[in-house]
Amino acid sequence: AAVACGVNFLGGFSALVHTTDDLSGQGSQTDPFVIHTTKGFLWMISDGVVVNNRYIELDCDVDLNDETFDKDGNPSGGDGVVYSWKKKMSTINGFNGNNHTISGLYFNDATASGVYMFDNVATIENLTMENTFLKGMSSVFGLARACTNINNVHTKNGNIVGQNSLSGIIGGVPKICTNVTNGNNITQLETTTKSALYGICQAVDVVFENCVNYGDITVENVSYAGGLVSRGGGKNLKNFGTITWNSSATGVGGISGMSNSTFTNCENYGTLINNTTYRYMGGIVGYNYSTSIYKNCKNFGDHIGASGIAGWGHQAQFYGCENYGDLTNLSNDQMGGILGSANQSEWGIVRFKNCKNYGNISGGSAFTAGLAYMSLEIVNCENYGTTSLENYPGDFVGNIRYINHQNKTVTIKNCYNAGGRPLVGRFYTLKTENKNLKIVMDNIRCDIDVKRENGHLITEISGMFSVEVSNIVINCKQEVKNVRLFSTLSGEIQELKVKNVLLYGNNSTNKDFFNYLTPSGFNKSIIDVSSLVVQNNNGNSAFYGDDFEDYAVDFKTGKVVLKSMLGKGFYQGKVNEEILIGKHFTKKAI
Repeated sequence: AAVACGVNFLGGFSALVHTTDDLSGQGSQTDPFVIHTTKGFLWMISDGVVVNNRYIELDCDVDLNDETFDKDGNPSGGDGVVYSWKKKMSTINGFNGNNHTISGLYFNDATASGVYMFDNVATIENLTMENTFLKGMSSVFGLARACTNINNVHTKNGNIVGQNSLSGIIGGVPKICTNVTNGNNITQLETTTKSALYGICQAVDVVFENCVNYGDITVENVSYAGGLVSRGGGKNLKNFGTITWNSSATGVGGISGMSNSTFTNCENYGTLINNTTYRYMGGIVGYNYSTSIYKNCKNFGDHIGASGIAGWGHQAQFYGCENYGDLTNLSNDQMGGILGSANQSEWGIVRFKNCKNYGNISGGSAFTAGLAYMSLEIVNCENYGTTSLENYPGDFVGNIRYINHQNKTVTIKNCYNAGGRPLVGRFYTLKTENKNLKIVMDNIRCDIDVKRENGHLITEISGMFSVEVSNIVINCKQEVKNVRLFSTLSGEIQELKVKNVLLYGNNSTNKDFFNYLTPSGFNKSIIDVSSLVVQNNNGNSAFYGDDFEDYAVDFKTGKVVLKSMLGKGFYQGKVNEEILIGKHFTKKAI
């Protein structure tokens, strides 16, 4: 069709001759310009037609080039003649594609700024852009610079290339964005200027629903980069594109680069690759600012150097979120199946409720690798993946620290862990003047299915904490040499209450089932233990409580010592599922 028009876009348009067969209507809302041919489209955007504040509709497909362009802009498949786009439309009230396609939009000038088809359109709807190639320096957008309402708009098989401010569809912040998909690959060239980069638009003010990115995105240096938006949240948003991060950025996400919003039913299927040492990358969001809420969000992509749902930030709350992707950490920074890490906010809480991790995480934890300053709540959560965090390994959480804080609480309740490592790596506070720091862990079952050296609930508690641990099962199905509630208790712990705990060892050889390392001078009088039951299958030592009858062990009485747990003798037996259920230690339903 482009050849049939016989018009080079670099030339003038005034010589075009058109009839009502090409273009009809007056451009009003009741009598819009209706484009019937490619020639009519070219005439409309020429100097011969004033389109400001007008309404435009397509009545045909528009073929601006008969070539197919690769990621470098090389043409193939046509007559070898490439027409370059130059004219930008002015402000348009409405553009209705009527489910037609504009294909072959082409521009290639690495020094140009402001590269797009439309300038400012109030409403764009029912349109597909296909086989687009646009290359410039800055403000390179697949369709328009700005749009107020965008609905049922799609781009396919295109490429957007530039240094700063790049978008697969529009550059602005629409009020409404629904049923929009981007299929343009976006490649940021090396640049020293930070700007945003996004598959669909910079952000959405009011309604953002049912939108998808399929394009692959390469990020070099940006403020925030997202598969769909630079910042913000929405409903039913998905990313399938591969996102590669090579240089400096504040946040990179499969859906959004930055968030202080709500994400509902959002999913990432694309692979995220972080070739930097920064932690701000996640399957849904890279960087959380203030409070972000995630409801029923899922990650299915396998990532390198990126967390499953969110990378890093301040407060974040996750409800019914799940990670299925295998994650690999190459930078030794904090990475998690749900959240990488959170700090820099002394108020508020990080919360996980009804969340699950199924992915294997190399160099991270299932829910968050690290948390500082804020309170933490993990309730009704399950982990079925393996983790391999090196420093203070924890399947659920790696390191929780409070430097100079008071009135903080960590609550972990009604949870199941099949990862085989300690549930939490480390609770840590530096200063003895820290007050009212609470740890509450209740109704937790940990199944260890593989042979291990150690099987602990918590690796270390260090500092001024008040600890309550109750209704705990550590169930070793394979040989675990050392089975304990804690590996290390250190510092001036304020209070430690342990109630109704079952440790089932398998060929265990340790006798210190409560903890291994307690520093000299540790105050045993603050420890209260009751109903601590230990069984050991085929091992050489065990401590038990009257075959699952309640048996009180109170350190305050001096009847037992912390190391040897001297009591009623030894028991060789096996814990089966029926016994566990009878003691209310049930495995959570998947």
